[in-house]
Amino acid sequence: MLFKNINKTIRMCFKRPYLTITCMFLIWILVVDSNNVCEQLKIFRQILKCKECIKVYKKEIDLLKTRFSDLSDSFEIEKKAREYFYMHKPNEKIIVIEYRNK
Repeated sequence: MLFKNINKTIRMCFKRPYLTITCMFLIWILVVDSNNVCEQLKIFRQILKCKECIKVYKKEIDLLKTRFSDLSDSFEIEKKAREYFYMHKPNEKIIVIEYRNK
């Protein structure tokens, strides 16, 4: 009985070879291949995350450009260097006071 059912399905597959080959191809592409649907979804998610990071970094770049756009003369450059990088002249001492947030 079981052999007859299997035999019928095999005969049906040989009667419709295009359908059989198409089904095998779809199974291969969707499941077996190294670039299957799950892998494609993972890659798509990674691309979306990277695009979000690019947006964030572009905003930061624009913010830094506006912050440092006024550096035209040497006095302003020295002021920014002292504020942000704690640079000092040879005979000076810098005291940094940090407040604890409670």
